[in-house]
Parts: sequence; structure tokens; C-alpha cells
Amino acid sequence: YLLNCSYVTGIELFIGIGSALDRGAKGKLPKSLREFQRNTWLKWIDQSTTSYSFFIHSDKNEATNTIIKSEEKDVVLIPPSFSTHCYTKHGSDHHCRSGAVVHYLFIWSLKNTNADYIINTEHDAFICV
Repeated sequence: YLLNCSYVTGIELFIGIGSALDRGAKGKLPKSLREFQRNTWLKWIDQSTTSYSFFIHSDKNEATNTIIKSEEKDVVLIPPSFSTHCYTKHGSDHHCRSGAVVHYLFIWSLKNTNADYIINTEHDAFICV
């Protein structure tokens, strides 16, 4: 039995999924979560009306970024300049990473998709559309 989540018709939908680089010594949880999503609910979306991308912050090591881009075609790397866009009591160098993901995801989506609606979620969520 496959879950049928095809309730949306006649509109284009983009799902932006915030994720993270692999955690290294503690395992590769974020990539595992991305793989889990690709192999479950992202398979069930109607690809004629719905698209998605994962958004993660670029690594300081460009070799890591190259590996990610070659292995995961559905990942958008967020430029380092978007990691420090928040100004808080900690100063301009305070890393507002979660807010930066959402900020970049919406800007990227508006420029790179024709979606009528944009949904922001995290790599540990499930969406039925």
C-alpha cells in the first residue's frame, strides 16, 4: 500500500528542505535523513507539479563542497555570506544559521522556480501534498 498524497492540482509547488553537513564522528545523520526522505515521501510527490531541493551551508573546505555537489544533485549549497546576515546582540559575526537557510531558500526559490507556493521544512520532517 502506497500513501497517495496527490491532493494538490493545477499549481506548482516547491519544497525547500533545510539540512546540514554530515556530523563526522557521530555518524552521517543529515545525509541519512536526506536519503530517507528521497526514498520515502519525496518519491510520492507528483514531479510534474512539485519540485524540491535540500539547502545546506557551504563547508569551509571547497573539496567537501565539490563532493556534495557531485554526489547529491538535489542539494543547493548556501554561500558563506548568508551565514552571517543576522545582526543581534552578539554582533554582526553571529551565525544565525537556521534563519539564513530560510532566507536563502526563499530567495533562491523565487529566482530559480516558477512555483506558485513555496514550503520551507527541515530534513527530519514529512510533508504530504
